[in-house]
Amino acid sequence: MKSTAMDRSFVELLESPQRFHYKELWLQETDPLRRKVLELFAFGTVQHIQEDIPMTAGMLRKLQQLSIISLSERLRELPYGLIEQECGIRDTGTIEESLIRLRAVFEVRLDSPAQLATIERWFDCRDVYGGERELLIVPPPPTTRESLIQDLQRWHRKLHTDILGRQPPS
Repeated sequence: MKSTAMDRSFVELLESPQRFHYKELWLQETDPLRRKVLELFAFGTVQHIQEDIPMTAGMLRKLQQLSIISLSERLRELPYGLIEQECGIRDTGTIEESLIRLRAVFEVRLDSPAQLATIERWFDCRDVYGGERELLIVPPPPTTRESLIQDLQRWHRKLHTDILGRQPPS
């Protein structure tokens, strides 16, 4: 049975509080609109939303959460102002609620007076684009020899310090 592009079951899949990975669905999708939406949810942030992509309030909230995860992968300390700017969340209560809802992805310490969230450790991360399929809306990450080496070194440090809880070997 073929579903229509943005049917209720597809929207519920995107909005699901337990789901943070969409890459496998994106790789299999043949419908052009659903493919763009899945690309956005797999690799994008709220800054990549295009006018031709229909968004429910629940889809926007989920994409804001995915955008916070992307920020946490770049920065360990997240000022609320940066979350507001990068993720389109306008009030402190919603920012803190979103961070708390992401407890399956990372452990966070909230400092409301300082307006700062500190990621203590990560349990999961966003989908990683590996060139498997052409991106239609999210700009491809620039990959150079140096950036690849830096990414691998960062991953190595993160694996040892945040996941295994020990210092990486030199």
